Amino acid sequence: MTLCLPAGHITAPKPKLTGDPTRDKCRQLFAESLILAVGELNEGDLEQDVARIAAEIEDAMFSQNGGVTKDSKNPDLRARMLQGVHTPQELITLSSEELASAARQQENEKIREWALFEAERGKQMKEATTDQFQCGKCKERKTRYFQMQTRSADEVGSSIIMSLCNGH
Repeated sequence: MTLCLPAGHITAPKPKLTGDPTRDKCRQLFAESLILAVGELNEGDLEQDVARIAAEIEDAMFSQNGGVTKDSKNPDLRARMLQGVHTPQELITLSSEELASAARQQENEKIREWALFEAERGKQMKEATTDQFQCGKCKERKTRYFQMQTRSADEVGSSIIMSLCNGH
C-alpha cells in the first residue's frame, strides 16, 4: 500500500505499522511530510528511504516522550532529515532553534539583535549637572544626577545625586 498526496506529488510506501492507531497515523504524517522533501529536492533516489525514516522518527520520538509533533511549515527540517543531516535519534534532542527553518532562524537572530540593542540602549544612563542640590559632605552645589528604577515598576524612580567635587 502507498501513501497518496494530491495530483503531481510523489507517492511513497506506507511505513511499517505498530498496531497503535495514533502512532501509525503519526508515521503516516511523517512519511507524507518527508515525501514533500523528495519532490522539493528533486532527488528520486531518496524516495525508498521515506517510509523507513518516518518509522524511525516516530520510534525515536515515542521512546523519548511518548508522542510526536508535525510542523508542516518547516521544509528545511524535512530536507535535512531525508538527506541524513539529522538522525531520527538526534531529532528528539535538538533545541527549538536547531529545529527551526532557515527563515525562522534568521527571524530569531533579528529579534536577538534588536533585544540586545534595546538592552544596551537602556544601560546608557542619562546624567545631568545642576546647582539645585547641595553635597552633604563638602557643601558644594556642583552636582550631577540621574534617575534609576530601584524598586518595583509601580513605584517612582530614585534620583541619584553625586557631588562633582568629591563623588559623594
